[in-house]
Amino acid sequence: YRAEIGFQTGLNLYSGDVNSISDLGLYGKNFNNQNADFGLMLRYRFNKRLAVRLGYDYTKVKGNYLYSDAAETFTATLNNPLHLVDFWGEFNFFDLENNPYKRFSKRFSPFIFAGVGMVFTPEYKSEEPKSSPLTIPFGAGFKWKMADKLNFNIQYTSRWVIGDFLEGKPE
Repeated sequence: YRAEIGFQTGLNLYSGDVNSISDLGLYGKNFNNQNADFGLMLRYRFNKRLAVRLGYDYTKVKGNYLYSDAAETFTATLNNPLHLVDFWGEFNFFDLENNPYKRFSKRFSPFIFAGVGMVFTPEYKSEEPKSSPLTIPFGAGFKWKMADKLNFNIQYTSRWVIGDFLEGKPE
């Protein structure tokens, strides 16, 4: 088979203006703002090592922020639902198959990925125009082929959001 369909769940931790990681003394408090992440994915495998993946995730971002400069003071309380759509390429370091006669065939494989995506914020409330920022998702993970048509993946995903509208104030 070349096509796969699946579901995913995990944790989301927002790191940005509202949850800054620049102050290492406050870094642990950011973990109080974790949210559940749920999603679906479609994967097309070109071969045992290369694939493309289309995914959808639903999560929330939350935090509190106080910004002040000489002109104004701005407070943001963030608790926004996000809809994320990603398209990325994946590279498995081993052939993910159960073939004892093939040298690099394994029932497990570490993998890396990178791609493009969009963030949709339907309940976004701001005087600024609504936008759907571009994202660059990237990360690494581990796949385990549990049965002929059943895989288990664990992965770390980071999304670089190109835009600054999640907090309600563009900069």
